[in-house]
Amino acid sequence: MNAQQLFDAWVQAVLVKDTDAMADLYCEDGEHHFSFRDGAPFIKGREAIRAHLAATFGASPFTFQRLSACTVHRTTDPDTIIVECTFEGAAPGGAPFNPSYVEVLTARDGRIARVRDYENLAYRAGRQTPAADAAPAAPSA
Repeated sequence: MNAQQLFDAWVQAVLVKDTDAMADLYCEDGEHHFSFRDGAPFIKGREAIRAHLAATFGASPFTFQRLSACTVHRTTDPDTIIVECTFEGAAPGGAPFNPSYVEVLTARDGRIARVRDYENLAYRAGRQTPAADAAPAAPSA
């Protein structure tokens, strides 16, 4: 798969909350960087990404119905795309939950080699639930 196909597959896995399918898209040594989170953490390795997704996104009570406002930017590197997007979903109790992201996804050998996840954290400011930290990791999320 190329970078666009990987992103599309990742979105489909997010929408059905299939964390194994999300993780399976990464290279064995893939990386997922959370550039705007405190300390700019990153996860290295498919199995570490799988464990992180299961413990956070997979355990989250948030649901997503669709991806909206999605724009894909091509780069001079054919294996890298930049995606601006918003997920439309619901928080516990049904309140709208619509986090937005800029994702820089780099593919290698048909899998995700690296994601730099620039999540708009402002939407979390008014939320007091710890589950807000369990939003998807875009290719995650």
